[in-house]
Amino acid sequence: MGQFYRADVFAELGIEYPQTWDEFYEAAKVVRASDPNRYIAAFAFNQAPWMIGLAQQGGANWFTPEGDSWNVSIDGAETVKVAEFWQKLIDEDLVKIEADFSSEWNADLQNGNILTWISGSWADAILRGTAPDTAGSWGVGPVPQWAAGENVSATWAGGSANAVLKGSKNPEAAAEFAVWLNSNTDSVSLLTEIGAGWPSIVDTDAIASLQDAPEVFAFYGGQDIWDVFAESDKAVDTSWSWPPLSSTLFASLTDNVKAAVDAGTPLPEAYAKTQTDMIAALEERGISVD
Repeated sequence: MGQFYRADVFAELGIEYPQTWDEFYEAAKVVRASDPNRYIAAFAFNQAPWMIGLAQQGGANWFTPEGDSWNVSIDGAETVKVAEFWQKLIDEDLVKIEADFSSEWNADLQNGNILTWISGSWADAILRGTAPDTAGSWGVGPVPQWAAGENVSATWAGGSANAVLKGSKNPEAAAEFAVWLNSNTDSVSLLTEIGAGWPSIVDTDAIASLQDAPEVFAFYGGQDIWDVFAESDKAVDTSWSWPPLSSTLFASLTDNVKAAVDAGTPLPEAYAKTQTDMIAALEERGISVD
């Protein structure tokens, strides 16, 4: 994950890039005061993978295998810290409660009413496609840190994968193609260029589109944004485990956070409800929970 931001508006408002979440909060106040329609970010209540990434970046580890069981800690202290921070931003009207990828959100990116988007490297292609008229106005930086000097990142939904369907007539060839698709440097270069996500190849120097991408770099004022994601990739906690029933997790968290936003109840309660929901869902499927 990284943070895409309107570098031109930040400069206009005299905002230095927020290296910490405290600085992000202070920047949010400056942005809000500058224009009644302008916010530093959207709170995407519809996007469970985004909210999970924020919790992971805050130090949370929701699912830990313990022998034959799962330890579930969705509403632990680290997650509560993150939820309370965003609750403060919501309470003070410093972020716009808005579903990302919606028509309204697209328009806000285009007209400069939403100034940042914390997302995966693939968001570059979406920004360039959604708001082409803003070319040259954006920059990319690391996700703000909870403590100055730290370097902690996370993933948006953990990444992508290719699956061979059970009914495939030629599963061996399909599997061979999937391996080629994600390991051949020419293929990976194309996938990266169109926004398929950060590559899993270790030797990123061999990927042409990460070395020279004139169209991409021009959109970000000449910045080589891939340097940011290369560093972010190194800063992801690889002890994070994705659980069985991830789709259930996404649905539960989205429903509970949306309900909290609609009712005006505290966000930490939504995570506590998701904790209860997930334990029940796992146990219902016969999966042991510690």
